[in-house]
Amino acid sequence: MITIVDRYFLRFMFLAVLGTLFFLLGVDFLVQSTERSDALGIGRYTFWVMVYTQLLEVPQRSIEFMPAAVLVGTLMGLGQLGARNELTVVRTSGVSRLRIARPGLFLAMLLGILLLVIGEYLAPYASARSDSVRNQALGRTSQTRYAHGVWVNDDQGAVHIGALEADGSLGDLRFYRVEDNGKVTIQHSVGA
Repeated sequence: MITIVDRYFLRFMFLAVLGTLFFLLGVDFLVQSTERSDALGIGRYTFWVMVYTQLLEVPQRSIEFMPAAVLVGTLMGLGQLGARNELTVVRTSGVSRLRIARPGLFLAMLLGILLLVIGEYLAPYASARSDSVRNQALGRTSQTRYAHGVWVNDDQGAVHIGALEADGSLGDLRFYRVEDNGKVTIQHSVGA
């Protein structure tokens, strides 16, 4: 059963963790901006493309910074509660230390579940999109989503697509065809 004190501590710690996470993401955003600003003006890589690609990386960066944000934010939140003597009042009213820690444990569990969802669904897609947009703007060859290329089957055999070029054309194509006599022929093409 969650009490009023639990909700108060939970809200206080959540806001402290959120503030710490925003601070860490902001510092990382500035550091990444200075590193990536060297590429400004190359191809179609503009300031707004740089900002867009960095915003797409926020879910992945959040996963990386969340453990530190939870640790520092929880300590800051509890420190502020202690400085305002709210922890002392709760302790003198007979609430145990373990009972005071319960909102922090609950917050860590909720944030852990949120990170699992972000890590499984949002972060991979957003990071891949960021890389693709950045590579296209810089005129580089995009990496395929699959490390060993993509296979496409048709009625006559199969095609292996090894690369996607910056201009959108396909590269490193291999055509596998089955002849009437059962033999397999392989044709290789560097670009389409």
